Amino acid sequence: DRAQRRLRVLRFARPAGGWVSHGDSTPPLQGELVVEEVACGRERPWLNLHTCARVLQGGARLLWASERTGFRHLYIHDMVGGREL
Repeated sequence: DRAQRRLRVLRFARPAGGWVSHGDSTPPLQGELVVEEVACGRERPWLNLHTCARVLQGGARLLWASERTGFRHLYIHDMVGGREL
C-alpha cells in the first residue's frame, strides 16, 4: 500500500491466449500470493522496498530478502503455494 505497511508478491499464470488486451471486456487477472509482509508496531512502522528478489529453478522458487526480524535475511519461497522453504 501507499504507506509501505503491506507488501504482496503475486504470481500470475499466463492466460491461454497470451497477454493480449481486449479492452474493458478482459476479466481481471487472479494472482496467487507468494509472499506477504506487514509492518506493525513501533519497531517496524514501514517496510523498506528493495530489489532483492530472484526467480530460481525455472520459476519454481523465489529468493526473497526480508527485514521482518529487524535484520535483512534471505528466504526461499515456493512459487506455487507460497510456503517458505
